[in-house]
Amino acid sequence: SLAYTNSDSRSVNDGGSIAQSQWRDRVVSGDPNANVLGYSSYLQTHRINAYGSYKLNYLNEKASTTFGFTYSVAPAGRYSYVYSGDMNGDNQTSNDLMYIPRGQSEIILKDLTGYTADQQWQDLDKFISQDPYLSSRRGQYAERNGAELPWQANFDFKIIQDFYVKVGGKKNTIQLTLDVFNFGNYVSSNWGLGQSAIKTAVLNYVNNDAQGRPVFQFPFRTGTTPLTETFQRNLGLGSRWQAQFGLRYIFN
Repeated sequence: SLAYTNSDSRSVNDGGSIAQSQWRDRVVSGDPNANVLGYSSYLQTHRINAYGSYKLNYLNEKASTTFGFTYSVAPAGRYSYVYSGDMNGDNQTSNDLMYIPRGQSEIILKDLTGYTADQQWQDLDKFISQDPYLSSRRGQYAERNGAELPWQANFDFKIIQDFYVKVGGKKNTIQLTLDVFNFGNYVSSNWGLGQSAIKTAVLNYVNNDAQGRPVFQFPFRTGTTPLTETFQRNLGLGSRWQAQFGLRYIFN
C-alpha cells in the first residue's frame, strides 16, 4: 500500500484547556483579541505512507514467518517566529509575531556588549536570507504556525514467527515478534533524525525610543557565536531506533 496526502487546515484558535491559556498561547501581530485566521498547529501539508508485508508458510503448515514494514515521511511540525518580549502591552512575552525587515532601515537595533548594532544587522540579514520561510516574508509579519519543520522519515520493521500446535484437536499458535522502530536509524546513525528550530524568538524587544519606535537586539546563539542557521538535529528518543520483543500464546 502506498498513499500520498496533501492537506491544508486553518483555524482561529486551536483550543486549549482553559480560555486564559487559549488567549495567552495564540500568537498575534497586534490586537490579541482579534480573531485572525492562521495555520493550524496540527497541519501536515504533505505526507507519504507506505505499508507492506509478506508471509511464508513452511514445515507442512506448522510454522510461518511474516515480514512487515511501515514507512512514513512528512514535515515534522509547524512553528511561529515571534519576538522575545511584550511588544503590544498584553503582559505576555512570547506571543507577538515577528516583522521581517526588508533592509536595515526597517529595524532599530541596540548595541550588545561586544556586538554592535551594525554587526547584529549583518548577521540577522544573513540569517533571514538562509531561512526559506523568513526570506519569503521580508516586509511582512510572520504568520501563526507559518514556518514548517523539515521532513522526517520513519521506517519501522516487524518480524512475526508463528508455530502452530494442536491442543485438544484445535490449532493454537505460539507467536514470537520483533519490532524495530525507526529502523533507518539502526542502519545508519544519520537516518531517521528529526530536526527542530534552534530559536523561534530570534529578536529581543528592548523598549520604544523617544519617537515611539520599537528597539530590538539580535542576541548571540551562545557565548559569542552568532545565530547562522535555522535548524538543529534532535538526538532524543524520537530520533533513536528502538527494539521490542514479544511472546504470545493464541487460543483458537
